[in-house]
Amino acid sequence: MKNWVDFLTRMSKDRLLSFSKYGDWCPPRQIKSMTTPGEIVSTLCYYESVMIFSKIAAMLGRRDEAASYAKLAEEIREAYNRKYLGEDSYTAVEGVYSQTANCIPLFLDIVPHGKVERVVRKLLEDLATTHDYHVNTGIVGTRYLLEALTRHGRAEVAYRLVTQTTYPSWGYMVREGATTLWERWEYLTGPGMNSHNHIMLGSIDAWFYKALAGINADPDQPGFEKILIKPHVLEGLDYAEASLKTIRGTIVSRWEKKDGSLTLEAAIPVNSWGEIYVPTLGLERVVVEEGGRVVWRDGRFIEGTPGVESGRLEGNYVVFKVGSGSYRFLVKEEAP
Repeated sequence: MKNWVDFLTRMSKDRLLSFSKYGDWCPPRQIKSMTTPGEIVSTLCYYESVMIFSKIAAMLGRRDEAASYAKLAEEIREAYNRKYLGEDSYTAVEGVYSQTANCIPLFLDIVPHGKVERVVRKLLEDLATTHDYHVNTGIVGTRYLLEALTRHGRAEVAYRLVTQTTYPSWGYMVREGATTLWERWEYLTGPGMNSHNHIMLGSIDAWFYKALAGINADPDQPGFEKILIKPHVLEGLDYAEASLKTIRGTIVSRWEKKDGSLTLEAAIPVNSWGEIYVPTLGLERVVVEEGGRVVWRDGRFIEGTPGVESGRLEGNYVVFKVGSGSYRFLVKEEAP
């Protein structure tokens, strides 16, 4: 891995990587992207590779290398911002907006803190106004787009992209009879379509697990030692459920909203612990029960329920620290 990131560094100039092969391959109506040059993708992947390697070095106790590569990552970040960042967005090709060139920096926290909301707003404007809530990304950008939107509090926009049935969208593929993902967004049957069975745009699967069902690993305690259950309860979706087999056992998350209340069931394997983010549904006098016992009322945690160690309010969630076991939370509004 060290040889790889060092190779990329030797190939870079002023911390930008210019060489590329396919880049953001096969966005809508294109094969090789005309809106996102390959060097954009290469530099962003270079940055991500260096960041990951720095973290690996730290985990292995190689502090000098961890610090050195963290510094290198910062230099790449600054170079990317210096070349491509304008007042409210990243411009890859003059006069043309690129969803990929903007969603990846949002996901990787490359955007300077003071400009994050402006970059988010510009991305939302492009999605809504220019593309009527459709993707304009290829193999690389698509992998980051949904997660970038979710991370910045716009999961409902990501869900709108996901549930489209007109071109270009996953729903369009289904509408045209697809039973597996295509390599391209277009419905083609001639030599212009390499494959009708291609995992290339399949990053949506991970988003189903991580955003809708809410199953996530804490990156600071890997291997699912600590599990985060944080489902996004979205307009137009009444329930979601998923299970994931891990080295520690099976994780389960299942939720359903009905008649102004919500039930969230979760299973945390033995030798793990977790934080379960229970949506408050915007209720004013929210009460949360677990297994029939009240664990949250009047804005405070109520002790005494086995396995539930603490609770706190965080945004639109009540977050409970739990040990391994199975839990069933009920969210409702207390009668006046």
